Amino acid sequence: MITENTLDITTLSLKLGGRIVLQETSFCLPRGQSISLKGPNGSGKTSLLRCLIGYYPDYTGEILLSK
Repeated sequence: MITENTLDITTLSLKLGGRIVLQETSFCLPRGQSISLKGPNGSGKTSLLRCLIGYYPDYTGEILLSK
């Protein structure tokens, strides 16, 4: 559940070109905290960020931002 000043990602999934690049990814980032993304090439780091900025609008799940 989203609380004040958070980013809340719930079961985010993305399929591109018939390939699943994100599968049921969930996390909550409270205000004032940071997160790092690391993993091998092709693991979905850039795809996750592109979903967050609206570059890939056809994802499933929820991206909620409370200001």
